[in-house]
Amino acid sequence: MGPAVLRNALFSMVGQLSARLLALVFYALLARMLGPERYGDQGFGAAVGTLFVVLLEPGLIPMFIRDAARDRSVLERRLAALLGYKLMMLTLVWPASVLAAWAAGYHGDPLWAVVWAGGTILVASVEDACAGALTAVERLDLESSLRVVSKVVTVTLGGAALLTHQPFAVVVACVCAGAATAAATGVWFLGRAGIRLRVAWEPGPMFARVREAWPLAVHNVMWLLTLRLDQVMASAMGVPHDALGGYNGAVKVVEALILFPNAVALAFQPRLARAWAGGREACAAELRPALAASLGLTLAVAVGGALLADGLAVLVYGERFRDAGPLLAIQLACLPLVGVQFLGACAMVAAGRIRLQAVTVAANFGVNVALNLLLVPRFGVAGASWAAVGGGAAGAVVYAWGIRAVGLRAGWAAALLPAGAACAAMAAVVGLVVPEDWPVLTRVAAGAVVYAPVYWAAGGGRAIRALWTARHTPGNG
Repeated sequence: MGPAVLRNALFSMVGQLSARLLALVFYALLARMLGPERYGDQGFGAAVGTLFVVLLEPGLIPMFIRDAARDRSVLERRLAALLGYKLMMLTLVWPASVLAAWAAGYHGDPLWAVVWAGGTILVASVEDACAGALTAVERLDLESSLRVVSKVVTVTLGGAALLTHQPFAVVVACVCAGAATAAATGVWFLGRAGIRLRVAWEPGPMFARVREAWPLAVHNVMWLLTLRLDQVMASAMGVPHDALGGYNGAVKVVEALILFPNAVALAFQPRLARAWAGGREACAAELRPALAASLGLTLAVAVGGALLADGLAVLVYGERFRDAGPLLAIQLACLPLVGVQFLGACAMVAAGRIRLQAVTVAANFGVNVALNLLLVPRFGVAGASWAAVGGGAAGAVVYAWGIRAVGLRAGWAAALLPAGAACAAMAAVVGLVVPEDWPVLTRVAAGAVVYAPVYWAAGGGRAIRALWTARHTPGNG
């Protein structure tokens, strides 16, 4: 009998919390030292890299995790082919992204940002393959450790360049070098999990899997476009890069907090894949506590963070980024929507309904782009923030329909009611009782002290106990 799934979720959450806090501290330092305009350049470069990274990851990792979780014997062969594909595509896609930015008329610091900040996003895709193998064998202790080591190396090299006052291009190049070094450490972690690593170039089987995964590729393209296209569109519509710097600051905080739904999804992804083979009810029995845990975490963070967004933005980035507070308050509404999408994606892959993922993210993307075109010219980056929320809501609704369509009883009321009651109590205390002149971290702690017991008393304790008692299916752990 393997460890409790809660333990896996906690390993993942602690690891991701550490990794994302390191990244957030570094990017806060980066923003403070570079200023809004150069930080906007960095965000723009990362956005371009994100648009191209789908060519390295066209939906292969979720299918790899699904297949390896069901049959451990195929893991090493599939991993070797996956790494071979990614390394080959990296040599093609990275130069292509730079040429595309140059052809679009970007030069100087924005172009260097595409070379190195965009390259960091591309290189990290190799690390993701190693992390996927560790997730498949449910070694989330090692997966989370890999993520922490990755951030430590990246932050160390980038921070050294920043603190020695190197030019912007050198700073982002050092961050990229750190990401490449960190990806190489995945070899050691795979060895600790008993996974023998090799790289194989198998074009026939790999491109057959790419064809099989095309709905996931469409999903990834539109998901990544949804994450980053808003900054590219806002830049094209004349929003100055200092305003984009504030927007990028809010985005970085939200990306750090995505660790909560992501940790839950990682803990349950292999379990959902195996449970589907036992029938819909077995799969639904895994999905219900996952959904309750995800919403219990993300609604608390979204509501509490929105109430304290101004103070949090200043705490992280300094007074020059005070304008990021209202943007952060809006964007935090994406967290519970992202949590539903993460778990919906895991359930659809388990059920073999990967085409529905393409439909879902198409709805997200379409609503997001339409709202960007409608709102950004009138409201600037605040309009882009509302567009992200609207797109996330559209995607979450389609995934909720998909979960029902494949016959899974998700238990939405049981997941939402405890979190909703606890959020209402927390909002009342933080918004009406706690003095506004208290330090922001003290107000955060006050909100947590209110939320936790109300959540437990309102029925959330059942979800926590279900997570604690859940075990691996015998023979699979």
